[in-house]
Amino acid sequence: MSEILAGLPNDPSEPARAARAQFAANLRWQRERAGLSQEALATRCSMHRTEISMIERGKRAPVLETIVLLARGLELDSAAELFEGISLI
Repeated sequence: MSEILAGLPNDPSEPARAARAQFAANLRWQRERAGLSQEALATRCSMHRTEISMIERGKRAPVLETIVLLARGLELDSAAELFEGISLI
């Protein structure tokens, strides 16, 4: 077991925090690129503006359904565009 854990970071939650931060940055970039305010994106997604804000600040991790709503609201070809630059290691 120690051999398996040897290759992992000391804090197993660090990759998750980094992924959340990158997702937040990607969401904000895509929203700004689309010329949308948080309020406008929230309206398109049937969400509240504060939820968009919390996701963009990395304070909330969106569930799959929310990610799909965000991608549709941003008119992205694929939700994968919100995951660019996220490493699983």
